[in-house]
Parts: sequence; C-alpha cells; structure tokens
Amino acid sequence: MTNNFSSKQRERIFSFIHAPIQINPQQFKNKWDVNSEFIAELCNCDVRTVNRWLASDRNYTPALRCHQWELALADLILEKFEDLPAYLQQLLCPDIEL
Repeated sequence: MTNNFSSKQRERIFSFIHAPIQINPQQFKNKWDVNSEFIAELCNCDVRTVNRWLASDRNYTPALRCHQWELALADLILEKFEDLPAYLQQLLCPDIEL
C-alpha cells in the first residue's frame, strides 16, 4: 500500500498520533464537575469502566487512548468552542445552529 503524503504531512500525522493527551478522566471530572455517568456516556462505555479510571486503589485501570481523546475533544468543545473557526464548530457539533 502506498500513500501520497508529503514528508510534512507525514510529520504532522505522526505528531498527532503520538501527541500526549493533555487531560485525564480525573482532571476532566474535577474541571467540569461531572459524574461518572456523564463521562461514561461521553466515552460510550460502562460506568464501572469509568470508576476504574477514577479509582486510586488496586482497582485502577488507565483509560484507553481513544477515550482520552474523547475527553480531550469534549474539553476543547466546552472551553474553546466559540474561539474555533466556524468550519471546525460545524465539524465537531453538526447539529448546533451557528
């Protein structure tokens, strides 16, 4: 399989793929004062899974990267939505009237 990525495009994609995620489930919960049920709905997973992400004992399990990205995108939408260009607002929240 071949692709038509330029070296700059490839660099951008790999930077995106390997970028550290800036918010974890506990930080999101504290920042937005939400409960485990909200995070579970946001991440399309079970509340018990979220509770394991938030546990501070032997029951702790780290959130998967895909779930962390969902939290990071939700954080972006909650914090910076109005600052985003209209095309990104529409892409992220297509059902919202701009």
